[in-house]
Amino acid sequence: MSVKLRREVFNALNDYADHLKTDYVKSTKADVLFDDLMIKDFANSLVFKRAKDYSRVFVRGAVHSFIVMEDRGKFKRGDILRPVTRTKPDTSFVHGNVLESKYEKVSWSGI
Repeated sequence: MSVKLRREVFNALNDYADHLKTDYVKSTKADVLFDDLMIKDFANSLVFKRAKDYSRVFVRGAVHSFIVMEDRGKFKRGDILRPVTRTKPDTSFVHGNVLESKYEKVSWSGI
């Protein structure tokens, strides 16, 4: 993957993380101090781990979603897939694409 493409994917993953954080903020309805602590905790729990074909997105230690890193078969780079297990995505269909900023079907709590 070229440096330019890696940067594009990295920026798209950051935008995806921002979407998840924003969706989390919209869903919280506690008092302000508690909200701030919860939001910081949530934001700090977001982790991306690159594997061979996918990047796994973790929220609070659980796999939230998979991001396709290279075009392969019916999937294109940036596609968002739902997890079946901790290491395997559901390859039935795509739930969005981070490179196209299409993740309206994805919430902070899952797909």
